[in-house]
Amino acid sequence: MARRSRRAFPSAAQPTAPPAALAGLARIRANRVRPPRDLSLRRDMDFALADITRLRRNVSSIAAAWQATIPAALLPRTRLTSLSRAQLTVAVPDAATRFELDRFLRAGGFAALTQACPANLTKVRITLA
Repeated sequence: MARRSRRAFPSAAQPTAPPAALAGLARIRANRVRPPRDLSLRRDMDFALADITRLRRNVSSIAAAWQATIPAALLPRTRLTSLSRAQLTVAVPDAATRFELDRFLRAGGFAALTQACPANLTKVRITLA
């Protein structure tokens, strides 16, 4: 039986240099490689924090304007529930309070409220709690 001769293959420990024609291509590929994606929640958390900060600033200014504008008799019976899309939602305990508050806002209270607060406010929605 004849012995087979062994060929010498380059070992994995010694990387071979790319040919001169492929060196330019390797350099271009190195420049085009995109950085790895950032999978952390840092960007989303920054957006959420900015939204919360803006909402807190708007709600606190509206709350201060609400206390300054609404008559003292109605103030303890109202509760600011939410501010969404420039619409303020106010909860009241009964229909009588809702009627009084609606009449006050229609008689110029809404204009005074929008003048008193720097936040954008287009509508006040009154709900029964």
